[in-house]
Amino acid sequence: MIPLPDTESRVRMLKVLFNQTKIEKLFECDYPLLGKLSLGMSLRDIRNWLALAQRQAATRAVAMGGSAAYSMTRDDLLNATPDAAMTA
Repeated sequence: MIPLPDTESRVRMLKVLFNQTKIEKLFECDYPLLGKLSLGMSLRDIRNWLALAQRQAATRAVAMGGSAAYSMTRDDLLNATPDAAMTA
């Protein structure tokens, strides 16, 4: 059995994933919060959380005029429930 990642490992994973996606710049102070919010999550769960936030950002962009270009914001990520991502 592989143990779930600790907070430091989850933060590192989040930083790598954010570098690969369309997200507005996060501040270093955001990462400890995101590490806490992702407690109990695997890498797969974290990826699902990010994907859920991206879908919400795309939906918001379409609702605001159908722009194909969108940028996920910190609020999109914080409003995507980690619990919902874990069940996806």
